[in-house]
Amino acid sequence: MTHDVDALWTAVVLPTGPAPLARAAVGVLVGLGLGLLAGGALAVRRFRGRDAEASMEVAQAAA
Repeated sequence: MTHDVDALWTAVVLPTGPAPLARAAVGVLVGLGLGLLAGGALAVRRFRGRDAEASMEVAQAAA
């Protein structure tokens, strides 16, 4: 069974070359990278205010 899948995959990839598969892989990686950047930016914006509030509360409690 594995040989049939390998032969079919080879028959599809060889005529078109590896470019479409490589482009699809790069597209997925770029999409994941952009998602991580956007998520990180949102997390920073979300928690930045909390850190300032927590610092003020600690300073007020110490005083």
